[in-house]
Amino acid sequence: MKKLSLYLTFIIVLAVSCRDVDRLNVKPGIGIDNLTFLNSDTNDIRKYRGLDFVKRSGKSVVDGPAWACYEQSTRFINDSLGITFVFSTPCVKHVDSAKQVFVNVSLYKTPNACLSDNLCIGSATRGNVIKHLGEPLKAYEQISGQVDLYYDYLELHFSCDTLNWIKIYTNQKLEHQLR
Repeated sequence: MKKLSLYLTFIIVLAVSCRDVDRLNVKPGIGIDNLTFLNSDTNDIRKYRGLDFVKRSGKSVVDGPAWACYEQSTRFINDSLGITFVFSTPCVKHVDSAKQVFVNVSLYKTPNACLSDNLCIGSATRGNVIKHLGEPLKAYEQISGQVDLYYDYLELHFSCDTLNWIKIYTNQKLEHQLR
């Protein structure tokens, strides 16, 4: 009995220690890992996983699930992992007085970025995604063969039928006015 107890303890310790601590948990509409669109700010991004980010600010196209505009934005970019966090002012007339809010995250060829155990960049196929998430709201096949699938607060890009880019958006209503 003592051997069985020791064996079970070893199995539990092994299972816990084999967790992939490098995994990035992508949550469409909510955020990534412990960063949330609603509660995280630029200081949280700067501290994320101890990574170094290049900050780029200026006017650029910023988009969400039902809007796009050309406004002031701040992007925090880590090219080595392919992560970009985007903060933007709302698409309003008086942009100078508007506060920037966390609006989207892009993950391009990011190792260990996963929507679930079976849907990770570099390994998930279009068939896997449709099997787990259902039919997309929209799908586009480009001349290059790249396929883009759009779900609520989620955009997925495939190259050679393999997931290579995930973009997630906030699910918060930001009072964006399309121009």
